[in-house]
Amino acid sequence: MNERLIQELKDAGFPQGSEWSPSLRDLVDACGENFRLFNYPLDEHKPERAWMAKIDGGAYGRGKTHMDAVARLWLVLNK
Repeated sequence: MNERLIQELKDAGFPQGSEWSPSLRDLVDACGENFRLFNYPLDEHKPERAWMAKIDGGAYGRGKTHMDAVARLWLVLNK
């Protein structure tokens, strides 16, 4: 996860530990129940893939990594 996204989480009030960079478990737990994580192709003609984290009700976050997608979902849920 890049520094910009980590700063966005801090600014939005994501709970911080002593050494702060959230784990995937921390992010998933903070997003609540009915959580799903998908890996999908960006383009059928290219090998690049992306991640989407989603909960029931339609809220989602996307990213190049699973951590980015879950972090962005948490930001959407906590606006």
